[in-house]
Amino acid sequence: MRSNTVMHQLLLLLPRHQFDQAVSAYGGDAYVKKFSTWNQLTVLLHAQASGKNNLRDIQTALGTQQSKLYHLGLPAVKRSTLANANATRDCRIMEKLFHHLARPSPPNTSSGSAIALSVASADSEHVARQAQPHRFTATKREKAARRQKYGTPAMAPDLTFTGQQ
Repeated sequence: MRSNTVMHQLLLLLPRHQFDQAVSAYGGDAYVKKFSTWNQLTVLLHAQASGKNNLRDIQTALGTQQSKLYHLGLPAVKRSTLANANATRDCRIMEKLFHHLARPSPPNTSSGSAIALSVASADSEHVARQAQPHRFTATKREKAARRQKYGTPAMAPDLTFTGQQ
């Protein structure tokens, strides 16, 4: 079976039936007109995979891919819609999906659980790295060393973000 996008292939690994059961059990799509819980999950997965960390970045990234959103079944996503969905939908829906993916798979069966565990462990490493604070300006010692090496501050290269060492 061929699919249109890599995101669609990723979504095929998720157990849609169990997800729909959790949505109906917790009333995730009650009073929803366009932006379903599955749409929310798709947007959040896209944001996680592309490294977006705020609503404006997510909206911009999805806006540039507007022609491909049709193949995922996504409507145009606005910041306010995503913010309302994140604020009002029950988080136990996503928690139940995670627990279903993280459970150990029985022997001699192939399922997405092993894939989900490796993704979860890779993601936890990413979160652990992100938890360390980044320095956005150089310390006084670093500035003095640059002045000594390059002379005046105008000649020194601009190193405002040092990142992780």
